Amino acid sequence: QFLIDGGLSFNSYETYGGGQSPDYTDENLLVALENFIAAFGERYDADPRLGFVQVGLLGFWGEWHTYTGDAATTNWIPDSTKDRVVAAFDSAFSVTRLQVRYPYTAASEAGFG
Repeated sequence: QFLIDGGLSFNSYETYGGGQSPDYTDENLLVALENFIAAFGERYDADPRLGFVQVGLLGFWGEWHTYTGDAATTNWIPDSTKDRVVAAFDSAFSVTRLQVRYPYTAASEAGFG
């Protein structure tokens, strides 16, 4: 709610029952994601109960895309945002392995599976 109260804007779509996607270029959203990832890593990196962490957080289902059937929506999550999320996870997790759902260059270069 604090992001919405802070002015986070949304992209709307009508297909698949309609909905909204946050503006993934919003600096407040990116800082909130980075802060969450840092805290998540502090708590769970090297936790013996985890074999790996699936890097999500972006997209409708954490799958790093916003597919709505409209090609214009595929750019709602820019590479610069993905790069920041990869960097945040890479910083936060030094022991527990990280995995992305789809191949992404920055994630591969960081050693994610």
